[in-house]
Amino acid sequence: FFFFKQKTAYEISACLVGSEMCIRDSINAEYMGLPQKERLICEFKKTNQFNQRVFTFTPSKEIDHLKEGYEAVKNTFDPQHMFDFVQQHPYYIDGVYDIADFYFLQGNFKNANELMERVLYLYEDSFGYDFKIFEENDILLEYKENPFGQNLFRALVKFIDILGKRGCYKAAFEYNKFLLRLNPIEDPMGGLLILDYNAVSCGQYDYLLTLSLIHI
Repeated sequence: FFFFKQKTAYEISACLVGSEMCIRDSINAEYMGLPQKERLICEFKKTNQFNQRVFTFTPSKEIDHLKEGYEAVKNTFDPQHMFDFVQQHPYYIDGVYDIADFYFLQGNFKNANELMERVLYLYEDSFGYDFKIFEENDILLEYKENPFGQNLFRALVKFIDILGKRGCYKAAFEYNKFLLRLNPIEDPMGGLLILDYNAVSCGQYDYLLTLSLIHI
């Protein structure tokens, strides 16, 4: 199966790149103007064996400093300490994601949705001009060797689930395509395995048939 995905990565990318979804359009303007020091930086890392440009997230010194403090807070195993940390540092992605996941596990999907949106915006705000994921087919985002970017993949999976629970099937489908588009070779979150469900849920039968032809 892994070898098959390697063989068809370009075909899958071409099928996904037509998505009209843009994260920034769906996020509240309150996050605009994020201080530069608290941003991750999405940078070119290498070219893989398929001649694709692989990108990864690099932390600023401020993010590195916050990571040390946040790890100490997490090791207390006190949720209130995590809440206090995120209140003081509302743009620290790992902290925001963990609180969103906390709400998700509690079934509080409203709060989880709001915080997952913030996580997605913070990541998109870190995309550089060279990371033209919607425009070019030879770009992918590293997962295994990209510790500061892994929560983007995890947040997308949770956000897709929340959108489905809210009945936003077309939005869930578009975000599902984006999840797979980020890294169609490894597909670390199994985006391909849920794409058929989300396509059927919003009546995208032609898309599903086109995608299925890739696998014949």
